[in-house]
Amino acid sequence: MFSEVNLWVMTIIFFFVFLSLIMPLIKEFNEVHKPNKHPSAAAENTVKAFILSLALAISGLLTVTFTILGLINQ
Repeated sequence: MFSEVNLWVMTIIFFFVFLSLIMPLIKEFNEVHKPNKHPSAAAENTVKAFILSLALAISGLLTVTFTILGLINQ
């Protein structure tokens, strides 16, 4: 399957992807909760926040998966 080094490298990469998604997600959620004059802008921010949270969840699951695979293959 994968060598142990490849699993740990993938785990580290996905962990940094996970971290890089956290800051924009926080920013988008803060934008969603600001009072906007235009409802369409609030809806657009909500969609962006949903997409970012989905990407964050996927990268988090991949990080956990590769970590578990790395621990199993030790």
